[in-house]
Amino acid sequence: MISGEWAGLAALEVQPIIAMVKFAHYMGEGPDYWVVSTVDTNEQGMPTEAGAINGGIYKRTDPQMRPINYVAVESVDEYLKKATALGATITLQKTPIPGMGYFAQLIDPQGNPFALFQNEGAAT
Repeated sequence: MISGEWAGLAALEVQPIIAMVKFAHYMGEGPDYWVVSTVDTNEQGMPTEAGAINGGIYKRTDPQMRPINYVAVESVDEYLKKATALGATITLQKTPIPGMGYFAQLIDPQGNPFALFQNEGAAT
């Protein structure tokens, strides 16, 4: 598996940001969420180049929203346990992304938001 990074950016205005990336795809109905790529991706939307950073851009719904970096892990469940044992707080439990995998969001002991992502094509 190529290990790339995923970042979620809460933007005041989405259109100027998506104009700067290689590819942007609107995810359909619901919130204004765009999947963006700076490099080519595989069938599951994951980067095909090591060290690449792809992600999502969405409109801020709260002035305090900050970017969220996603860390690829083998098991979201395992790393949720490790992170909470080290003082992190879960803000969003393990959630499926159909056809891609699972993610969860946390806040570290110093107040920084971050997320875990598990690549699992069979996620439903």
